[in-house]
Amino acid sequence: MTNSVTFGDKKISYYEDFWTGKKTIIINGQILKKVDKKTYKYEDEYCFVKGNYFTGVELTIGVQRVTVVRKLTVFETILCFLPLLMVILGGAVGGVCGGMACAFNAAFIRKNDKVILQILCSLASAVVAFVVYSIISILLIGLII
Repeated sequence: MTNSVTFGDKKISYYEDFWTGKKTIIINGQILKKVDKKTYKYEDEYCFVKGNYFTGVELTIGVQRVTVVRKLTVFETILCFLPLLMVILGGAVGGVCGGMACAFNAAFIRKNDKVILQILCSLASAVVAFVVYSIISILLIGLII
């Protein structure tokens, strides 16, 4: 999952791997060197990362704070995590399908401010996740029988 912002004369790009949570920060084309879990080095300054793609990401460069990924509102968070209810129905397979739909929702909801589109997208991704879960379940049952 990626997001880019412009802050003054700096173009900041933030990448976070969905599966591993590995973060990569690029400022003006320069990949920042990781010092520890939340600290990166940019030129002569240290940058601190707070949050993740789901909770919102704030980057502190020296004394300046930059919101790289905005925090979701409560309503948007509920819409985002709606497909995770598939865990109840489908266990691990349902959880994987729901998790993928949840990641898609987080990216889509942040890019669209229209509530009706957010609701429709969340419902559509939940339906697609259920269909994919159903296909995988049928295939797994076919392998067992």
